[in-house]
Amino acid sequence: MRPAGIFASNTNLCITKTNAYEKGKLKRTPPLSAARTNKFFNKTKNVHHGQNTNKHFEFFKQFDYKQLKLTKMKKQILILLMAIFAISYSTSAFGQDVLTGEAVCPTVTALAGCGDTDPLHPQYGILYDYTVTVPAPFTDPTFNWFVTTDKQFINPAPTIEDATGDYILTEGIGYNDPSTGLATIEMSWKYWVHDPENPVFLVIYVTGGTTDACQNDNIQVYIIEPRHSFTLDMQSIALDGTASSTGPCAADVTSAEWNYNGGSPIVNMDYGVNYLFFTVIAANFHQTWLPRFDVDLGATYAGSRTVTAVEYTTGDGSSTSTWVPSTYNATNGWVANTAVDVGDNTIGIGGHCIIVRVTVDNDRDPTLAAQTITVSVDGNLAETDGTFDFTNTALADLNQTNCTPQLFDDSADQTIEPRPTINNATPGGAFETKDDL
Repeated sequence: MRPAGIFASNTNLCITKTNAYEKGKLKRTPPLSAARTNKFFNKTKNVHHGQNTNKHFEFFKQFDYKQLKLTKMKKQILILLMAIFAISYSTSAFGQDVLTGEAVCPTVTALAGCGDTDPLHPQYGILYDYTVTVPAPFTDPTFNWFVTTDKQFINPAPTIEDATGDYILTEGIGYNDPSTGLATIEMSWKYWVHDPENPVFLVIYVTGGTTDACQNDNIQVYIIEPRHSFTLDMQSIALDGTASSTGPCAADVTSAEWNYNGGSPIVNMDYGVNYLFFTVIAANFHQTWLPRFDVDLGATYAGSRTVTAVEYTTGDGSSTSTWVPSTYNATNGWVANTAVDVGDNTIGIGGHCIIVRVTVDNDRDPTLAAQTITVSVDGNLAETDGTFDFTNTALADLNQTNCTPQLFDDSADQTIEPRPTINNATPGGAFETKDDL
């Protein structure tokens, strides 16, 4: 039973009778005038869901609306994810320009047949003996071997080089110690560019011993002019960084457009871009070297494929790596715009690795058969003034079998794997002509 005066008789509002109400414990609202009742109603009709209006809430309409919004948002997110996946897949499948795994570097090939018989023109890492004799009447002289670039050997006292510097690899027993020095010392050397005006000296300082009648001294000086043992090794790698001569699949078709072509209809094709990766390891150099590259599409190749870029990085080949471009000229090939620089360090037989990326524009070449591409590397050490001159073969990398410079003798092959061939079965006849080349 509705208490009088609270709601107009023509309303559809209802209130549920609770146990508290039936027992008379519900606090009743005082009667309202008709005017106040209408005003009260106008307000209650405009309140939002969640307020206590004592009005039946149309729950299912609100629920359906929320479900609709949620479904729409899910569809939008799904479409976005599919778009991202499609872009990622199309990039990573065939035309990927970065590596997906850690690049494997080639093994340094040791020099052979270079000989080690010239201690005054040493090669990197080879041990050489240096021996002097002191004739009678001296029977117990002391020997002090040391290396310096100073031109004063006695006064003032020169700066003595050691194995932490740029010249000595191993010092040998008794180096710079007259108490343990012997008539022979065994040493190995790093590589540096010889400067005739400022050479590196190996000095032997001899004094008479305690049992000799005279304890006076003498000195002799060698100039050490190193013969470099700079080498390069190269290998092909797959997109995951592993050593492999099998390269990527031919890139997806970029465009295919039919043209009337003045009555000679043709389908103009663009077969996309492929990226080929290689690793090069350089050994036995100090601070820097400049690479250049040659790319051979094949002696009989007559298609439209071209090489548009050759780059290298000292990074890991990922999207965060900085790639150094090369500039092509007919004389020297693709010459890197910037030299490989390892700072003030000497790289020995362990080597230092770079990653090379070759960009191949397939243009109108459909690559219906595997295409082998050969990439070669050559390099020079810096001149004394820090520049590079590829005509100076005395500073070029050495062939590992005969220790002489040979142009682009370090190379690797990589294939671009073919795309599908489509043959007409039904209804017969010919496809529209494409401008394949």
